[in-house]
Amino acid sequence: MKIQQISITGLFGVFDHVIPLNQEDRITIIHGPNGFGKTSILRLIDGLFNAKYSVLNSIPFGTFKVDFDDGNTLEVSKKDIYHHPESTLCIVSSLSEEPFYPKSIKFNLEMPSEIVEDFLPEIKRISRDEWLYTPTNDILSLEEIIYRFAKYRIPQGFLKDIKNPEWLEKIQENIPVRLVKSQRLSSFYSYNNSEKINREFGMESTIVQYSQKLANSIQHARSEYGRVSQSLDRTFPVRLVKKESEPKFTKEELRDQLNRLEEYRSHLIGLGLLDRGENIELKISLKEIDESTQSVLSVYMKDMKRKLDVFQEIANKIELLRKVVNHKFKYSYKKIEFNQKDGFVVSLSDHPLSSDDNGKNLDLTELSSGEQHELVLLYELLFKVKPNTLVLIDEPELSLHVGWQSEFLQDLQDIIKLADIDILMATHSPDIIQDRWDWTVELKRPKS
Repeated sequence: MKIQQISITGLFGVFDHVIPLNQEDRITIIHGPNGFGKTSILRLIDGLFNAKYSVLNSIPFGTFKVDFDDGNTLEVSKKDIYHHPESTLCIVSSLSEEPFYPKSIKFNLEMPSEIVEDFLPEIKRISRDEWLYTPTNDILSLEEIIYRFAKYRIPQGFLKDIKNPEWLEKIQENIPVRLVKSQRLSSFYSYNNSEKINREFGMESTIVQYSQKLANSIQHARSEYGRVSQSLDRTFPVRLVKKESEPKFTKEELRDQLNRLEEYRSHLIGLGLLDRGENIELKISLKEIDESTQSVLSVYMKDMKRKLDVFQEIANKIELLRKVVNHKFKYSYKKIEFNQKDGFVVSLSDHPLSSDDNGKNLDLTELSSGEQHELVLLYELLFKVKPNTLVLIDEPELSLHVGWQSEFLQDLQDIIKLADIDILMATHSPDIIQDRWDWTVELKRPKS
């Protein structure tokens, strides 16, 4: 089930827009003059599929309809509803005969707001009326928290009829949506995650946060590698005896397997996933291999492949991130590497006038805003978005040189293949679009 088309009537009381999504190439670009609703359309989609009904309430529109590729529909209308004075929204679907009227929390909430953090430890209060959802850095109102988490995490005794109907929850679960905002270089962080009462919040560079998150992901992958290795090593003798009668690799196959494994292990070292000391070279001559050695090496090869396969997903993502970023950074004599301690490691490289500084590590906040935007956006798409998610990107051209903008769609296509996502973006830049006007939808003025 995927979104096929989006239709909005009465946006700001003026505009009617129809946006068919490009399902074949998985990239749709909306463009148009300022004030025609590009950002608001992205916010409406995010609000509907992530149960942020306060967002839907904040944007003036008449109807907002979503057509799915299986023939079903979902529609939101905004008006004064006589029988439901606590709601101005009516949500209907072809999947249910019962309409849903999202109620304002103030009519139904019997739960003190302090209770939120007791039941949802990943929710942190950052102001009187706002909470931070730390896994995604989303800023949520109390109403958005209740509708998003009421079914799973908040005891029903605290609530009066505040929940999504099952049919709407199923749609929202089947259509994951993530909004990548235009302001993405800073985000909230907690000075103290353990002291709830005196917790303070501040702003931190997003690139610094993501760097640490990548370091944590590498550490997690290495821990899993260690766990799998211990398990296989512990059972190696038993499996060796049991598999003596099974087909073994030929000598030529063993040589090829050894070479491939050593190349892959060296590749993982280059990506910062393994240490150089873990690159144990096995230089074995074919003449040295007898029948018993074949049995041992056959089991060893299969085990080693299973161990290294632990890194496959994160290695593919880091490899693509490195390729794209280093292609951009080389023009400013920089390069990026990765490790389990620091995450992103950016250094000067091949500077013709300052050879003494080559290899010098840079503070991530020393990168230009364009370099930070590029790295933050790529990391978010590769590491923070689940497969089959519709990603909404607002102004991807922000702070990017026109040369980088012209390469953006190709980079995006590579990411889509690896991450298995769909993209709907809003842009002002023809340099982003290049020659792919067949992927665009123009927002136009109403016909007179």
